[in-house]
Amino acid sequence: MANQTLESTSAGAGNPAPEPLTKMRSSPHVAPGEKSLVARPSTWLVWAGAAALFIFIGGILLSVVVDSFGKQWFTTWLPESFTTSWYSGAWDRFGMASVIGVTELIHAANNISSNNLLVMETLLAAAVWYMVVVTVAGVGQHYLERSFGQADRGPLSRAGKALRGVPLVRSARV
Repeated sequence: MANQTLESTSAGAGNPAPEPLTKMRSSPHVAPGEKSLVARPSTWLVWAGAAALFIFIGGILLSVVVDSFGKQWFTTWLPESFTTSWYSGAWDRFGMASVIGVTELIHAANNISSNNLLVMETLLAAAVWYMVVVTVAGVGQHYLERSFGQADRGPLSRAGKALRGVPLVRSARV
């Protein structure tokens, strides 16, 4: 039965040979493997929508970056003056140097432990080295600030010095 089906579908059994499938090119001047710029209008609309989306996202990101450098931005298109104090304040407030340092240290320890397969030992060594470096740097920072008198210059230190002579009095509850 299988032989009959195979023989009946072959070209020699009275059936003509199938024609090879050839794709007609839309233009004779287009090289093989290249597409012409002619496309359906829906394709152009999708690409235009994608381009508009990326332009809008870029505009939003640009406005956030410009706003982050501005001091005030309520009445005009651009801020009246620019500053980087927001970034330096955030760097100090959130301790970004420590965050970045610990992240890099852990990344380096993971790279080393992936080579020698001693995960806990490598992380413990990284933690000990981090504590040593932070302790030495903290002591150095203390002496550096003390030599420049940085701790005595701020407004809070002046207010604290002024209040040192004032006796602490508790108010009576009524």
